Amino acid sequence: MPTPDLPTELWFIILSLLPWSYRRKVIGVSRHLFEIAMDSLYNEFRFVADDKQMVRALKQLKHPSICLRVRHIYIRPDFLPGVDTTQAMTHKRTILSFPTRLFKRRSDSTSDLKRAQEVIQLANDNLHKCTQAIALTIVLHDLDISPVPSFTKFFQSLLSIHGSRLRDLVVDVTLEKWLMILNPSVFQHLSNLTSLTIKLSGSRFTEPSGGIVKESVVASIASLSQTLESLIISTPTLIVLNPLFDGVARLPALRKFILSINIPFVMEYRVQIRPTSSLPAFIKRHQATLQHLAIRVHHCQTFLLPYELWLLNDGLDLSKIEQLELGVFSSPSLRLGNTSWSQAMASLPALPLLRSLIIHDKVLSFSEIEDLCNILSASKAMATLRHLELKIRQISPKVVDFFAQRLSLIEEFELAFEGLHLSVSSAIFKL
Repeated sequence: MPTPDLPTELWFIILSLLPWSYRRKVIGVSRHLFEIAMDSLYNEFRFVADDKQMVRALKQLKHPSICLRVRHIYIRPDFLPGVDTTQAMTHKRTILSFPTRLFKRRSDSTSDLKRAQEVIQLANDNLHKCTQAIALTIVLHDLDISPVPSFTKFFQSLLSIHGSRLRDLVVDVTLEKWLMILNPSVFQHLSNLTSLTIKLSGSRFTEPSGGIVKESVVASIASLSQTLESLIISTPTLIVLNPLFDGVARLPALRKFILSINIPFVMEYRVQIRPTSSLPAFIKRHQATLQHLAIRVHHCQTFLLPYELWLLNDGLDLSKIEQLELGVFSSPSLRLGNTSWSQAMASLPALPLLRSLIIHDKVLSFSEIEDLCNILSASKAMATLRHLELKIRQISPKVVDFFAQRLSLIEEFELAFEGLHLSVSSAIFKL
């Protein structure tokens, strides 16, 4: 219901920027703002603790005026006991090893476990009443859930009950926890899921076989093949994902695909990236429907550039792409080998519908900026491009003049720079 001065959508944005206590005060201002403030207060329910405040919040879900307003359920059970580092770190110490009891840990006493089981049971009884929830987030890293088996049952039951209503699922877990709380049979309940975000991270203590996790992830995605429109995957290494894209069949409704890979520096050796056909083949299977594509590779040292993984591929059609994000990090000490920045970008197919281009991590010189604009013009993207983000080594009046001439149709332009270059020979600003 709109207010006389502002529409409901704007009021909701304004209230979302206010602290919790201020939003509660807005409830009594007027009848118009009562509903908006209540929706803002209870739009997201965060199950993150087992204290009295959390118990009170869970009991409030018994009231239909509150539980029916919940749209997003966020679960991060930090009250569970931590992984036993004493047993987990029995392997040979390395130069980077630290004392296992450097930080004070919460005692895994019987009373703590009993309280955790009680609050999980309370959450199990009341979160099921949030029948309007369409989004679910689970964050679970180095916590020991084996002493509290009721948590796994609670989470799987939650997916089973809310599954047909969920549209957005975010899974931020370690590889070990994926196998413990998720399996392909659980994903079969998510019959209408349109967005899936998988953030896999390595445990500091134990790690299962990457092949086992890969098979589980592939089977889980396959069960959502008919409805999935957005797939976001983040992983610390290529171990799990390297063969993943060969196992995932075509997702006919896929519109958005984001891949983020973090490759750490290993003391004994460098992580070597080999060009593979798996990722380009996956993109090629979805080129008829894909509109948003993002490839973000963050690494310390590699032998080959990240964009050689997928850019240098014949027959790749990106004519439907409207938003493209590239993570093309390279350090000054890294040799480009046979592939330069310009050659890699020139390998891009035509982008006639491109509206947004974001280039992460790569610091461009002025000549590389010129090459980029020439490539965009050749690929027919300059006529449709409206949003551009990039980083330049030095900004000068000459650079600004160039952007004003070549990017006249840009509506949103974000430019980061490392330094200023103000020489007398620079051109005058044309703004």
